[in-house]
Amino acid sequence: MNEEMEEGLDLGRYVSTLRKWYRLILVAAVLAGGTALVVSFRLPPTYEAEADVAVVTSGATINFDTKIQTITGLDSAQLDQANRLKAFTRVAQSTDIAAAVIAKLGNQLSPSEQMPENLVKSIKATTDGSLIRITASADSPEKAALIANSWANEYARRVNSVYVGNPLSPTEIQLQADAAQRDYTQKEAALLAYLAQSAGQVAEITKQKAAKEQQLSDMYAALNKYQRLLVEAQSLKTRVAAGSDSGASATANSLALILLQASTFTTGAGLPVNLQIPMDQLTDLNASPAQQGHDLDALIETLSSKIKETQLSVTLGYLQNDISQLQAQVEQENSKKQELTRARDLAWSTYTTLASKSVEVNLSSQTGGNVVQLATQAVAPLSPVSPKKALNTLLGGLVGLMLGAGVAFLLEYMNDSVTSEDQVAALLSLPTIGVVSEIPKVHTNGRGPQKGHALVTVENPRSAVTEGFRVLCYNLFLDGNSRKVVLVASALPSEGKSTIAANLAALIAQTGKRVTLVDANLRRPSQHKLFGLKNGSGLYNLLTEEVGNWETYAQSTNVEGLKLVSAGPLPRDPAGLLASSKLEQLVKVLKSASDVVIIDAPAVLGLADAAILSRAADGILMVAESDRVSRKDALRAKQVLAATGIPILGVVLNRAARSIGASMYEYYTAPKPDVPASTNGHKGFKGAWDRAQNEWLPELRDRVVDFVGPRRGG
Repeated sequence: MNEEMEEGLDLGRYVSTLRKWYRLILVAAVLAGGTALVVSFRLPPTYEAEADVAVVTSGATINFDTKIQTITGLDSAQLDQANRLKAFTRVAQSTDIAAAVIAKLGNQLSPSEQMPENLVKSIKATTDGSLIRITASADSPEKAALIANSWANEYARRVNSVYVGNPLSPTEIQLQADAAQRDYTQKEAALLAYLAQSAGQVAEITKQKAAKEQQLSDMYAALNKYQRLLVEAQSLKTRVAAGSDSGASATANSLALILLQASTFTTGAGLPVNLQIPMDQLTDLNASPAQQGHDLDALIETLSSKIKETQLSVTLGYLQNDISQLQAQVEQENSKKQELTRARDLAWSTYTTLASKSVEVNLSSQTGGNVVQLATQAVAPLSPVSPKKALNTLLGGLVGLMLGAGVAFLLEYMNDSVTSEDQVAALLSLPTIGVVSEIPKVHTNGRGPQKGHALVTVENPRSAVTEGFRVLCYNLFLDGNSRKVVLVASALPSEGKSTIAANLAALIAQTGKRVTLVDANLRRPSQHKLFGLKNGSGLYNLLTEEVGNWETYAQSTNVEGLKLVSAGPLPRDPAGLLASSKLEQLVKVLKSASDVVIIDAPAVLGLADAAILSRAADGILMVAESDRVSRKDALRAKQVLAATGIPILGVVLNRAARSIGASMYEYYTAPKPDVPASTNGHKGFKGAWDRAQNEWLPELRDRVVDFVGPRRGG
């Protein structure tokens, strides 16, 4: 992408893209709008009927007893008419009402409408002042009116039965509220009394539990201590048994034994009495090894006995049982507390509910309640509400317009080809000296549309395409330069380079000049095909034989003053043949015998032929096919040609969109075709059908494709 694409599309680029693809955008809009219209006609119609229900409320003043003004009661008392209407509106869309309407109408409803959840979806309830408007939708106007009226009547009956009639009087409700208040007071007092009574008991149980847990912890600590001392005693016994004659060693062993005995006879204060070991006496520091061994055996036996006793106490789990019992007592006390708390809360909830109900019943008794009644019956509508064909078509067209524009911008963004003269100037820094439109197709009877004849300057000299070639010829020789040899080249094959060369040569010859057209494409020659000639011999023979007898291999064309040197046999090494010195000798001979020499070269990229041929040319005419050759390839081709040192005369933008001026030129200059009279062989329906297949339908298809496609070069 060049700098323009990297910087983004500006406003002018947007407009240019829309102009280029406006036909695609219009077709997308028409197709989408048409599809929406067809779908709208195929959709079943939907009708709506409306019935109005009025809410009548008296305006009496209400005084509330402050003793029972709970939060719920205050909210109920402060409900205004708007809030009541909202509540009534929500009730209108109920499956209970739907079930009652279905039971009433029965087979007048479709099978799907006889399901309450489906029938509710066809009902809308809205408020309008003091009215509740019930709108029913159905597939026929009569059914819509029937459903709306049945729904409104059932709705009024149900609301009046719920909100107007009260099974209990205000006095009865008030008595129940007073009883609930007394029950709450009793439950609150019972809870407070229990809390006062159980507070000290729970604290004492918790204290005992903590003491038992501490005692069990001390027992585990003593067990760990005895096990550690046993290991140390056994280790000391092993050392004493090993023996040592040293007096210091015996004293150290005695001292270690004394420390073990002291640690063994010292127990925790929390241990039971039966676990206490009285300390009788300690070993003498000067005891012999035999005495030390005897004392160690006694100590090991004592420690083993204590370990067994302690483990037995832990295993029996007396302390753990006591702790579990105390924990159960604590949980029992807490459970009782929670039970009394729940009873108190339930009593409070009952009281507040009855207090709120008392306010509502008192309100109903003073105001007479809200009376809901049918105000306006529904009538069958005259026209359906959906589908809205005009609106759907318009929206479809707008969607198609946006989609078409999106596709156009996407295609334009992805398009990396040369499309306009401005791009040629910005990319290649070369002038566009010619813009040639695509040669229009010719429609022939019986064989459909065919490609137009490539020699349009000969076959149709008054066409707009021929006028484009005249402008090219004028711009090419406008400065009066004495250039006589022009090389026609393009970046890629099939860009119309040979057609440009042939028409340019023919047009110059028509001005009375002697022109020689050389087909230097020794790979895929085409000039002989354009002029309807043979390719038996030509340039190949001249480059392998004497160039002086060039007229022997030059063929006369149907254009006076124009001779064609075709490619001739195809060599194995075209580039090597063109690189011989005979090419320059041949061009010198042709220059002396002709006013203008046009050389048709192969594609520039990937081949060395064009660069070699440029040595013999006075100037290079570069052909770029609009909307085909990429910017990168066009720039590379220009760089290759510029490296030869031969001046590039300019660029021909080939197969570009026809401009408004070209269309007007064609309108004023093209002859009006004669309308052939019908013959007896084509009378009747069969003749018309044959003409449609052979002429009209192919032409229509071709024009539709041309219309939807991009405006080339736009």
